[in-house]
Amino acid sequence: MRSKPKLVVLAIAALAIAIPVGGVTTADAVPPKKANCKKKKNSKKKKCHPVVKQGRMTGQGTIDSAYGRSHHVFRNSICNRDKFPDLKVMWEGNRFDLTEYSSPLTCIDTAFDEGQPRAGFDTIVGQGTGVLNGEEGASARFRFTDAGEPGRNDRATITITDADGNVVFELVDERILVGGNHQAHRK
Repeated sequence: MRSKPKLVVLAIAALAIAIPVGGVTTADAVPPKKANCKKKKNSKKKKCHPVVKQGRMTGQGTIDSAYGRSHHVFRNSICNRDKFPDLKVMWEGNRFDLTEYSSPLTCIDTAFDEGQPRAGFDTIVGQGTGVLNGEEGASARFRFTDAGEPGRNDRATITITDADGNVVFELVDERILVGGNHQAHRK
């Protein structure tokens, strides 16, 4: 029996988001590469946190899930910035368009390898508000991972809620189908 995915908690502004680490379970967890590890006082164990990097990520992907076939597109997602929101998610006749980030995007370097070209990070995490099927007030939390080329192991976690706070769409650490690609860029 497979254990549940390990959760990484990221503090973004005043909010905390728990996001599954793609493909890593509690049984086979490894610390993030190039982690900023510090030894706690009076402890023999080191506590590791992914290092926040500069760069940007672009990409798109198609995923089959309990919500049917979905497609997501994002461009110019710049690390540590809250400018140029550009995320679109479409599924089964529904559409979400991100219009504003609620905090700067966070880029992290996890156990995944972004491959070539080297960017120094492989995952981008963000959240914001937008329009769902023409109605304002919806929100989204997302995490996109570049797991190297040609993109078949890239992953997406997306949660979209309507203006009343109801979850209307959710993907948790799903691999994108053939033809999609998330690409981390150094600049």
